[in-house]
Amino acid sequence: MRLRDCRLVIDGCSLYFRLYFNSGLDQARGGDYDTFVVLVRQFFAALSECSVQPFVVLDGGMDQTDKKFRTLQERAQSKIREANALSRGSHGCVLPLLVCEVFKQVLSELGIPLVQCISEADFEIASLAKHWGCPVLTNDSDFYIFDLKGGYLPFSFFQWNNISGKATERYIPARNFTVNRFCSHFNHMNKQLLPLFAVVIGNDYTPAKITEVFFSRVEFERVPSGRKYGRSSSRVEGFLLWLSQFTSPGDALDEVLEILSEQRKGTLRTQLSAGMQDYQLPHSSSLAQYFSSPQPALPDAQGLPAALVSQPEWLLRMVASGRL
Repeated sequence: MRLRDCRLVIDGCSLYFRLYFNSGLDQARGGDYDTFVVLVRQFFAALSECSVQPFVVLDGGMDQTDKKFRTLQERAQSKIREANALSRGSHGCVLPLLVCEVFKQVLSELGIPLVQCISEADFEIASLAKHWGCPVLTNDSDFYIFDLKGGYLPFSFFQWNNISGKATERYIPARNFTVNRFCSHFNHMNKQLLPLFAVVIGNDYTPAKITEVFFSRVEFERVPSGRKYGRSSSRVEGFLLWLSQFTSPGDALDEVLEILSEQRKGTLRTQLSAGMQDYQLPHSSSLAQYFSSPQPALPDAQGLPAALVSQPEWLLRMVASGRL
């Protein structure tokens, strides 16, 4: 697509990771912040040149339910290994400690609208994009599952440093993924089956054991010949074609549970259903109100953990504005 003259919801964490790691900036000696600042400014200047209005949403703290704790633990251990490798002159990817702070400072200087969520931002980003009907820019594979009218722009195909078009019609070349187009490739499957696909194939919340047990027992039809994929991709494609035979998520979930044949089927049903619910977006987003008010209203207090509901308004405002 040719991205121009529209709103764009941006996953802030994906953006600063991408800008830092894809530019060959120093990781081994504490960070190359001055060059990073130049990159951030260039990125938002490119959006401005194409009349794209950015709205940046950042992750906050850990989820109070600790449902992602194991994943966070594994990432932290991986980061330690990579830092150790870097310190010995080997290869590794470690984001310097102050990149997020520098990123927020530059956005503040540029006057770019920004909100920091209480915990993980994916759901809020998707809800806001759905509310406005505009695209999302991120690198998070969960956005292949959210049903967004404006679509998902993966960073890999977002050519912000390759602006094209006449002076009055400048645009950024990008690729736009939509759930409807995706499902049409798999026998026009019901798009409501995608959340079940996500929780079974393995996201940050599904225990790896469930995924392995399911794929060790299920039998798929042969994937059409002529498509050259590795084991992981053929597993994905086989599972999507298998799911396309079901008309509703309920029927497909029953069959998944039958294949897993766990003794505690009720517990597993609850677990998988809760994971699927994470992809069901509301009709409106509290962040739309936050971004449209001259004096931003606080993001929806209903979603706050109990410990934060009683906190003073100034503290919650500072969290939301990324200053705390």
